[in-house]
Amino acid sequence: MTPETSASERALAEVLRSYFASPPDSPAALHDALEGVRATRIRRALDPWPGFNREWARYTGRWLVCHGTYDPAVWLGLALLGATGTTEDADLIRTAACVRRFTRPAIEALSAIGDTDQDLLWLADRIDRPCLIWLLGALCAQRLVADSAGCPAAISCYEAVSAHLEDIEPTFVRYAAVVSLVEELISGRSLHLDWADGQRQSVITRSRAVLASAAWQESLRQAKNSPDATVRWRADWASHLPPRDPPSGVRLARLIRSAVAADPTLLGRWGYVVDWISSLPGERDQVRFTFRSASDPDVQSQWLIDVNDHPPEVQAEAFLRALKFVDPRTLA
Repeated sequence: MTPETSASERALAEVLRSYFASPPDSPAALHDALEGVRATRIRRALDPWPGFNREWARYTGRWLVCHGTYDPAVWLGLALLGATGTTEDADLIRTAACVRRFTRPAIEALSAIGDTDQDLLWLADRIDRPCLIWLLGALCAQRLVADSAGCPAAISCYEAVSAHLEDIEPTFVRYAAVVSLVEELISGRSLHLDWADGQRQSVITRSRAVLASAAWQESLRQAKNSPDATVRWRADWASHLPPRDPPSGVRLARLIRSAVAADPTLLGRWGYVVDWISSLPGERDQVRFTFRSASDPDVQSQWLIDVNDHPPEVQAEAFLRALKFVDPRTLA
């Protein structure tokens, strides 16, 4: 716990400490003890007890998801399954995901368990459309085995695509794909490929020019007037190109990344090495700070950093100052 830990989080931590120290006969006791506790950062409260009995924790998680009568109990159950569950729990978790207020923690639990791509895809047609960005992020995370900077062919692919955009027939599907490409180059992981000076910007400029041409704008106009509501919704999204100046979350991620690269002891003092740091499209209010144990590279952790209204430079300074005194694993 840190000075910033809220009273509700401390209350939840105390309930969990008591429960796992002397497990009762039934998880119903934990369910009753949780009533009135309104902490929302459930996973952070679980972190101080990595040594709890995993089978009991898994059983508790399943019980809470099945029998919980208020939201925090189900959230805790999903968090426990994310920490201790197996693919055998996927059916239960994805069923919970169909309830809107449990969708995100359920997706996070499935992603944490791993080898659940089919379960995540099953949810694609069953959850609210605004939740799809969480689903996409989970699917991408399961496939992320190394930083995208380790893909030397990516730059050549981007250049080849942008060079031939003018030669293909414009359709709205292609328009939307190019918008996604531009967004990825401006604020996604591809930003950190080993680009030569001006190379990335050249690809972005060519792609923007194609999108601005009359023929491609006509494909967007037709989509906006489509009788299909889904197409109109996508057209509204595609009509807003990413800003040329990256958002605060991206700038904050860059500042933190540069500082950690310049001073490896910031993480090294805690026994970790940096993995990747980014602000994903659709999550501009957060920066994902991902790191691994130096002694066991298979152990990966992620610290979600909230982006606030302060300048990115001020936020980065506060984060780096905290990193000198707080083990990031306790906040991941």
